[in-house]
Amino acid sequence: MLCIGERPGKQENIRLGVFVGPTGEEFNNTYLPLAGLDREDVRVENVCRCYADGNRTPTDTEVWGCGQHFLPGVLARTRPEVVVLLGGSACKLWDGTAEVPRIRLNMHHGRPFYGSILKGEWEGWVWPSYHPAVGIHDTPQMEHLMTDFRHLGEWWEGKWTPPTPDEHPTDYKLISTPQSVDAYMMGGGLQAAVEVAIDTESHGKEPW
Repeated sequence: MLCIGERPGKQENIRLGVFVGPTGEEFNNTYLPLAGLDREDVRVENVCRCYADGNRTPTDTEVWGCGQHFLPGVLARTRPEVVVLLGGSACKLWDGTAEVPRIRLNMHHGRPFYGSILKGEWEGWVWPSYHPAVGIHDTPQMEHLMTDFRHLGEWWEGKWTPPTPDEHPTDYKLISTPQSVDAYMMGGGLQAAVEVAIDTESHGKEPW
């Protein structure tokens, strides 16, 4: 299994390793165990091998220029059965399919997709998820990462099947009052025990 992150942080730049700083500790001690994995079970790389001041997000040019320079060799040597794309920068390596032209983490994280990366350099199962550093900077996001890695391990062992769009259809409605929620749920024959995902937006300081 090959996991691809973003770029070296300060500790990685000093110690010349991948995921050897605080993010690496989270990755090794929190997320990998949820998938039933140890650090020795996976190879970890970044789309960019160079540190940037301020640890800024790589540009598209950096992602493709750096990634195409060394990742084909890594893929050839590693021959992974699954590539885990950690974060938005790594997800740009995805070549796209009719079903998923580009990976949008808010929609596609925590599910396997079969396709290719790096313009056909490698083909197989791709698992997109958030970058482990997200959980450090935004604690509530840890739940997404923990669930994704738990499902990754279960899927790898054949114990979990990702839901299909038919099982969980998306129905966009604009809800403006609590009464509207009740009317929508009861009108669809839904009961209070049914879980419904609701997306909220903000308008200035007020929820919308």
